[in-house]
Amino acid sequence: MASAAPAWHVLRHLLWSIALMGSLTSTVFLGMVLFAAVRYAMNCRTQRRRVLGVPLRDLPPITILKPLHGMEPRLEENLESFFRQDYPEFEILFAVRSASDAAVGVVERARIIDGSGVKPGDAVLALASSGLHSNGYGLVRRAIF
Repeated sequence: MASAAPAWHVLRHLLWSIALMGSLTSTVFLGMVLFAAVRYAMNCRTQRRRVLGVPLRDLPPITILKPLHGMEPRLEENLESFFRQDYPEFEILFAVRSASDAAVGVVERARIIDGSGVKPGDAVLALASSGLHSNGYGLVRRAIF
């Protein structure tokens, strides 16, 4: 019985050492996470100031490609939300597989596209799909190359 006491004492000392080491390393990790979070917040604030400092006239024009397929709930409101963006110059291209798609009717009914944005020199291109194109690259590649 006398030999069991020192073994228990050694085991207890080992477990306390492991627990202390775990607490120490987790505390160091927590400090590193807090430091990274503060640094990230400061970088975000700096980047936000830089982005907000760019005059609107210096932003490049963009094109938004919006694929449509069939009737969805609140489709008209969703499409109109694309036009309420806070961006100086943009165009929106709606893409459907077929002119008989129900979404075309919603776009026409809402008079979202009225042709007023088409200027002399603009090219309007419509291609029939040759099959399933997950990202449109194959269809564009076929048209351009």
